[in-house]
Amino acid sequence: MSFASCDKADNSITEPRAKVEFTSIVNNLRVENDSWTTGDEVGVFVLNAGQKNIPAGIYDGKANVKYRAESNGVFTETGTSIIFPKDGSALDFIAYSPYKTDIENGIYNINVVDQSDLSKLDFVYSNNATNKNKTTPRVNLVFDHKLAIFEMVLQVIPGANISLDDAKAVFESILTTATFNLATGELTPGTESAPMNLVVKKISDSKAVISMILIPGTSLEEATMKVTLGGKEYTWKPETKLIEAGKKYVVTTSVGSVEGEIKTIFGSSITDWNIENIEGGTLTPKDPGNNDSGSTPGAPDNGGGSGDQGNGNDQSGNGGSDNPGTPSPTPGQAELLFAGADFEDEAAFKALLLPKFPLPAYATFVDGGRTGKALQIKTDAAKKNDFIFNIQGRDKNLTGKRKITFYIKGSAQKSLSINVYVPGKKNNAAKVFNLGDITTDKTYKTVASNLYKGIINTNGKWVKIELDITEFAGEIAKKDNFFAIKIGDNVPYDILIDDITVE
Repeated sequence: MSFASCDKADNSITEPRAKVEFTSIVNNLRVENDSWTTGDEVGVFVLNAGQKNIPAGIYDGKANVKYRAESNGVFTETGTSIIFPKDGSALDFIAYSPYKTDIENGIYNINVVDQSDLSKLDFVYSNNATNKNKTTPRVNLVFDHKLAIFEMVLQVIPGANISLDDAKAVFESILTTATFNLATGELTPGTESAPMNLVVKKISDSKAVISMILIPGTSLEEATMKVTLGGKEYTWKPETKLIEAGKKYVVTTSVGSVEGEIKTIFGSSITDWNIENIEGGTLTPKDPGNNDSGSTPGAPDNGGGSGDQGNGNDQSGNGGSDNPGTPSPTPGQAELLFAGADFEDEAAFKALLLPKFPLPAYATFVDGGRTGKALQIKTDAAKKNDFIFNIQGRDKNLTGKRKITFYIKGSAQKSLSINVYVPGKKNNAAKVFNLGDITTDKTYKTVASNLYKGIINTNGKWVKIELDITEFAGEIAKKDNFFAIKIGDNVPYDILIDDITVE
């Protein structure tokens, strides 16, 4: 608090002004890491609430203010503070990374021709923080990827005499420029194309990965990948595909020697970011006169504490929202929520169970999971609203995480309720997610109390469940009760649960 004085004896109190503090989340993983790297530079534009024009809508000259990110998602100033209006007026915040100085009228120029460091090309953007004022000085920015990743995996078949040491790759006839309007969030592909020399990262003697950043809204129809292995050049022509923002396209190539011939087998999937499948293609040798040949493409679709906290009366709905269905979801690369959360290691899973809540007899580890085993819940009728399991926290820090994800397949006459625990006054308290009707992919927010109304019927397909933990991820308990799944009483359940992850 400060005091102001003037020639007259007017010793009035000046109200402190609230300085903006930023925290952040990047939806899905970064190109290089699973979080911000300390020192990443972020640009922030502050607009008067409701304005969609830069520079006309800028508040107090705060355009392209540079912040530096910490690995936990907190931003620190580099010189200029952002102060909320004293009169309580609301502001909107737009942010982006990597930081640039040459932004005019809110237009961010993108050029991906130099692929030597993908972290410098991974453009992320946030415009979720709107209508904020001095009563809420901490602003959480949620960033989305606005470009796309394309990845080719070169896998040498055991016994093949092929070296990856000097592998080279060039991607040709693909657009390399775009502009992004920071005020509106619109990306416009450019018209320039140029060969992109790509980094081939050798993982082992039998595996290498070629990664690149691509411009959304462009087509692969005219593109050509040229890969040089052992001094011989091979060409890959992708199927027609329109590149979309926030997606990661993966083509896996198996390369081997069969009676002097080079064979390639292509499959494809999209991992991590948003999931979709693309067709593969054929890798053909440059010299049509030799005996080398490429195989036909394939596109496999691998889709395929203490007591009962938060057990209150049935007072609320399920807090869920329908997403488009994913008949055969492909496992992503998110982090397991706890050891054994993919149900491949029964001993590791059981070691984390709270002693008060051992795994019931109707919950067993079985084959038939998405990629291996799953937890089967099969009972004619539980005698009470029961914990399937209640996992202990083991110093797991979820600060900066956005969602917990898992998959369900099967049917039941009631639904599930999930507890994610935060420290309470005496014991850990539950943040509750009620799943309601489970027939298609859904995202859920917290509700007041446990409720089991609804039915489960996935029609033999895996359904993706997402729990939004954005608002309290940093508070989630690191000891005792941590994560629990419950079922309702007196009805049959026959379901599988698999791949509980956090990102």
